[in-house]
Amino acid sequence: MTKSFRPLVILTFCLALLVSLATTTLQQTQAATVPTTVDVVLHKLLFKDTLPTQQANNGTTKPNFSQADVPLNGVTFTVYDVTADFWQLVSKNGGAIEAAQTTLSQDSYQPASSSLIAQVVTAGQGEAYFGDLPLRQGQHAAVYLFKETAAPKNIEASQNLVVVMSSNLQHGNQSRIDLFPKNKMVSRHT
Repeated sequence: MTKSFRPLVILTFCLALLVSLATTTLQQTQAATVPTTVDVVLHKLLFKDTLPTQQANNGTTKPNFSQADVPLNGVTFTVYDVTADFWQLVSKNGGAIEAAQTTLSQDSYQPASSSLIAQVVTAGQGEAYFGDLPLRQGQHAAVYLFKETAAPKNIEASQNLVVVMSSNLQHGNQSRIDLFPKNKMVSRHT
């Protein structure tokens, strides 16, 4: 009986080792596929005379604006890392995330020059591409301010965008965010 028991013990040990290695490999593969950065693409659109009503943007599909728009090239966007200011405001205001976004999106808010990440000019289909923005800054979700810092003549500037990175992005659900800031032409004369 001892002779038949020994191969069974060896087989059980080998099977346990194989399962352990497979589990470790699976966990490493899953960890490697969880993004730590995200690409943000601004699709700059121009509307004649009036802007469409504001609507929620899920970051993945183009909203239906129900009026004609054209891509707008030559607009400079500057992105700032405003994570520290944002989470400080949230803490000060009892967890009010929307209030912090509103405060940082105001023209009166001027981020520190040291928080500047990049400047990109829209081109092609009116796109400005910001690649590999970190999803987290320390213990917090990263927060970015996209500010329109230059535009062609006769174009009314769009509002500032404050983007708070979602925890869903870390779980591999999305590695790219598409946003659609809008401008309107205020005059065709120079």
